[in-house]
Amino acid sequence: MRRGRAPAAVAATLGVAVLACGLPTPPDDVGPDAGAVDGGALPLAAGDRVLYGLAWSWDGAVRDGDAWVVTNDLGYEIGVTSLHLATVRAELVPCGGATGDGVAAWRWGPGDARADHVTTSDVSRIDVAVVEDAADGAARDYGVGTAGATTYCQAFVLAAPLDADGADGFALAGDAIAVAGWYRAPGGARTDFDARVPLGDGGLRDLAVAIPASADVRDGDGVAAAVRVVVTRHPAAALDGIAPDQLGDAELAWAVMRGLLATATATWQRGEAG
Repeated sequence: MRRGRAPAAVAATLGVAVLACGLPTPPDDVGPDAGAVDGGALPLAAGDRVLYGLAWSWDGAVRDGDAWVVTNDLGYEIGVTSLHLATVRAELVPCGGATGDGVAAWRWGPGDARADHVTTSDVSRIDVAVVEDAADGAARDYGVGTAGATTYCQAFVLAAPLDADGADGFALAGDAIAVAGWYRAPGGARTDFDARVPLGDGGLRDLAVAIPASADVRDGDGVAAAVRVVVTRHPAAALDGIAPDQLGDAELAWAVMRGLLATATATWQRGEAG
């Protein structure tokens, strides 16, 4: 297995902190199917602490041996045995800000010679580099930001190339995503794939669902936060529209990453301190 640079080198390169292992797992009642209601706007006060979480849901997929297996909307059977994503930033976006100054996604892809990238700039932004292992479906706290005195309607997350190891020892050597497994076209034979791409992108998602009841929301140091915001990725939905046999490895990895960003959901829950 290839090895990446040490976390300290990654932090120096990106100018961000690296997520430590062993942070507490968000409770089960913050998932998108846990009695959620329409979230809509999230008003916060200046200085409110925002605890970000990252999660994965394999709803729509079936576990078969070492793979999560999905039959997508094009009829392709796709088995994912390994999926790692480099997440480097999260923040909240004020209502009305999604198309305003300073709010846009990094966006470029294979075959695109230019890189149109504008970053978001809200005070709630955190820059934390982590290699996520999606295949185990684990959820975890990501980091803590500080809100401004405004009402938020969206969450933004950024994936970017990273040279680092995940908690499971998997190395992303300058890639933003690595996905491996197999696919079977309708009526076709099984074909293995191992796809990576050294390009990043951002996803802007509505704060669409909320957990009605407040909770004791605390970070890894036990400090209370006003709200927990969890961004959940849905690989089964992300694989819709993808025809793997018509894509090169980099294009396949790019398509999976774009699907993950486009189908993510953002859930929030008030802390008792909020």
